[in-house]
Amino acid sequence: MKEKFIRHHGGNIWRFRKVIDFSANINPEGLSPNVVAAIKDNLNLLVHYPDPECTELTQIFCKKNNLDPGYCLWGNGAAELFYLLFKYLKPGTIHLPIPSFCEYEGAALAADAEIRFWSFAKENNWDIDWLEIIAEANPGDLLVITNPNNPTGFLWEKQRLLPVIDRAYSKNVNVLIDEAFIDFVDEPEKSSFIQDFYQWPNLFISYSLTKFYAIPGLRLGILLANKEMISSLKFHKDPWNVNLLAQVAGAAALQDSAYEAISRKLAKKRREAMIELIEDYLVPAGVNFWLPQANYVLLELPVPVSDVEQKIRDAGFLIRNCQNFRGLNEYYCRVAIRTEAENRALILTMQEIITEVKKSAESLTGKTW
Repeated sequence: MKEKFIRHHGGNIWRFRKVIDFSANINPEGLSPNVVAAIKDNLNLLVHYPDPECTELTQIFCKKNNLDPGYCLWGNGAAELFYLLFKYLKPGTIHLPIPSFCEYEGAALAADAEIRFWSFAKENNWDIDWLEIIAEANPGDLLVITNPNNPTGFLWEKQRLLPVIDRAYSKNVNVLIDEAFIDFVDEPEKSSFIQDFYQWPNLFISYSLTKFYAIPGLRLGILLANKEMISSLKFHKDPWNVNLLAQVAGAAALQDSAYEAISRKLAKKRREAMIELIEDYLVPAGVNFWLPQANYVLLELPVPVSDVEQKIRDAGFLIRNCQNFRGLNEYYCRVAIRTEAENRALILTMQEIITEVKKSAESLTGKTW
């Protein structure tokens, strides 16, 4: 199984500097001015070690979400915390629905855990029967839920997941819900467990500031769990795993309510406009898609992504080839939702290139797409 694991991520712009990055799902509003100011104001503190407890950051996050600080563990991005948690829990089997973020599998392999993959139902908009998974799970196992899912964009409301968590608790099965993109969805309070996860000792929540607050270069995520678990996990991590500027930026970002409000408003507007663009230009070109709930869209092309990816990149756009996602194949890609002008430019470019490649293939094979 280890030989089959393929690590590949969006956002790797370093070989393609002159592109608009649609491969990483980052808030196109960019850095909050308050975050920029906070970083500048604290550069002189780089001569000191960062606070190992992330005290100020924790206080701000907990006040915002009405939580006890003892529930919180910060990490160098949420991915670091997956590796830490999986190694500590030592679950018998980790249940991973696919397609999903590949680092769950990476963390499971690093923890030498058995992995059981469960496929989302493409014919049912990538939904899944979570209770069926719990029925097959054994005590000590771990189920991973990404809400909303990446890359499909499917979102489950709390009422749908509550019976799953309750049933898992009765069987002593742990559940990790990754809410990395929850800030981009409409009415996140209907789906998020951040403010009440502590009611279930078997429930863990991961949350990322990277995407919504546009700070992927700083890396900042948090794991929420019962106090005993958090206390134990702290002894298994690097004491200075969150750098000083990440803490400063996170604290400033979490207090910028104006940035949050405009970002949510624009995310909804841009998502709706993106859907119209795809329906008007890509669907007639043979592209299939699923209604997004966050800030990205999963597309199924009529030609292999590799046949158009380079041409799209040459036109100035970087998209996410999804072939390395288990459960997907060479026809799938994911595109972030950026500004309306950028979205339109990408979709029109994709329409032109896909149509051109289809015609070329038809002339060579005689096959009509």
